Formats: sequence, C-alpha cells, structure tokens
Amino acid sequence: MDLQTIDNFINDFSISINKLIKYEMNIHQLNSHKHQLLFNDLLYKLFNRKKFGLDNECWTELYLRSLCFYKFKNKIGNIPLVLVTKHNEILPFYFKNKISKTKNTFIHWDTHPDFNEVNFSNKLPYLYKNNLIDEAQKLVWDIGSANSGVFFGTGIRDTIWCMPSWVPDKETNINYFFKKQKFEYKIMTNSIKDKKSLLEEFTEGINKGEEIKTYSKVHAEKMSKKSLENMLNMIRANGNKYILDIDLDYFVCNGAKKDKSYFREPYDVSSPHRIENIDFNQLLPRGVDKDNHKYLKYEHDLKIEVREINKRINHFLNVLKYIKKKGFIPSHISMCDSTNVHFIGCQTCNSVSNNYVPLNLALFVHTKVFLGINKIFANT
Repeated sequence: MDLQTIDNFINDFSISINKLIKYEMNIHQLNSHKHQLLFNDLLYKLFNRKKFGLDNECWTELYLRSLCFYKFKNKIGNIPLVLVTKHNEILPFYFKNKISKTKNTFIHWDTHPDFNEVNFSNKLPYLYKNNLIDEAQKLVWDIGSANSGVFFGTGIRDTIWCMPSWVPDKETNINYFFKKQKFEYKIMTNSIKDKKSLLEEFTEGINKGEEIKTYSKVHAEKMSKKSLENMLNMIRANGNKYILDIDLDYFVCNGAKKDKSYFREPYDVSSPHRIENIDFNQLLPRGVDKDNHKYLKYEHDLKIEVREINKRINHFLNVLKYIKKKGFIPSHISMCDSTNVHFIGCQTCNSVSNNYVPLNLALFVHTKVFLGINKIFANT
C-alpha cells in the first residue's frame, strides 16, 4: 500500500468523521438513521481492512465518536442495559433499577475484583433509599469501587468473579459479609487463610445477625464443569436470574507483566500478547514505509493479539449460551469499556488514568462483545 493510497483513505475518513460530529451536535439528528448508517459504514470499513497498526488513529477517533450512542442503548431484548466507560458509573443504573428488590447472583467478568473501599460508605444506603444518585456517585468516584459501591448501597449478594487467565489469584469459594463501622462498611470473610480475598479484612467468625453470602473466584477461560455447575447452582438459589456485569479489560488489559510481586502488593497485570502502540512518525517523519521491518512486525504482533482477543470473546459468549440453554437469563446487563476518555462530552467519565483497555482496540472489542450479547438475548 503506497502513501498516496493511505493518505486518500485518511482524508476520506476525516471527511466522514466531520459529518459524524455535525450529527452529534444537532439534537434532531443525533442517533438518527443517517447518523447510524454513516457510523456503521466507517466501522465496517475498519473491520474489513484489518490494519490495526496503520489505522490506529482511525480506530481511536471512531471509538470516541461512538460514545454518543451509549445513552440510546438501554435494553437488549427486555433486559435493562447500561453502557459506560468507567466501571463505577454503573452505580446510577443499579440504583435506579432498585436491585435491592431481587437477590439475583452478580456475575462479574473483569481483570479486577472492583471491591475497593468507599470512604463514608455508611451514607450509601440512605442515598439509595432517597434516590440521591448524584451524591452517591461522588462517593463512588473510584473505578475500582464499582461493585463495592453498588453493593454497599443496595445490599450484599452472591457474587462470582470470572477472572481471565492472566490474573494469578487462586480460585476460591468463601462466605463474606459487610461489617458496619463508624463511617464505612468493611467487607469481611470467614476465611483467614485466603489473604488475598476481597479487601484483606478478616475475622475468624461471623457476627450474629450478619447477612452471609458466597463469593467465588473462577478462572473463566478454563472453567471446569464443577465451576460451571457451581455457577448454575448459585443462579438457581437466587431467583433463577443473574446480573451480568462485563468489564472489557477481561478481554484485553494494559498493565505490567505478571511476576511474583503481584502477591506482595497487587498491581495491574497486562493480558498476554499486549502490544504497545508505536508512533512511526517519530522514526519516519515522511510516513510509514510499508517495507519497514519494525512496522511489519508491529502489524504482525497486533494480528496475533486480535486473534487471541477473538478467542476470549468467543469463549465468553459460549459460556453465556450454555447458561441460557440451561434456562437462565440476566435480569440486568452492565458493560464497561475501562478506557481513558478526555473532554468529549462524557461528563463524568473523564480521567487522567484508568486506561485499562487500549483506545485503538476498544471499539473493536466493544462491538464484538455487544453484538454477541445482543444476538444471544435479543429475543428474551
């Protein structure tokens, strides 16, 4: 592919991006049929080109343009849905849906447990009861407090953390409960052996009157028949439905390479085959040389990573199909991108950190996961 062909594609893409922005800025045309058609045309052009290195900026820009559609996608079939960029922003959705009325099992697909502490979390039940959602969201500002924030407000429930293969935590199945202190709730477990459980708060016994639930951790990519059956039993025990919560960093995640220090001070681990973005204009100011060895290797490595991501997505969808075949569907679905978004009208998701899912792959992963889930549950 010569530079003229590349530049012509970029210029045509830029013209269409500017049209998308005009649709976004016009309240009467936002999410219109023409707006969606133009966006989908660009999206599938990128899918068909399969040049994730060369088209890096195009993927990133189109992802940022895609966020304006999220507020219009609020159901899959009859299942309430929320799409967010920062995981803690699922809180308003679950507060508004009054999930305290059900005890459905919470099934959480993520590289992280998202059970971080919440300062002044004792206020959350009151804020939930009185529908003071904005105040609650200010308390639950940490992306790593997505689950703890929701649970402290709406009540404890059986939880399954579906971990990807690169998370070195051991699988476990333990009792846990909330201990109310002066200003915060603490998450406690009756297992003093598992010293990486939840928030590392431990007790040898459970206080009388505490509501006890089960917390499971499973490596979902190699899920055993026993783990699958345990998941089904937990769903059966809690109303035959489950809450499906997905963080896209389950499929690809920035971070450090895994080593023994993870167990001394847990840090963010990266997914296998994670490829760092390369700006070739720093090396070749005149453009990308198609015969440049470093560029060719970059494209080759990205294709390997995308292939592995596709495997993870397909396995995830197959698990959901299996659960559905057994007669269980979600009561609610939340899906988080875990990207680092800046100043684009996403009023509460701006951040200087939390770039777990690479921006150039976020739209690819989001699209495949969303369409897969939609196909499974669209007729429910």
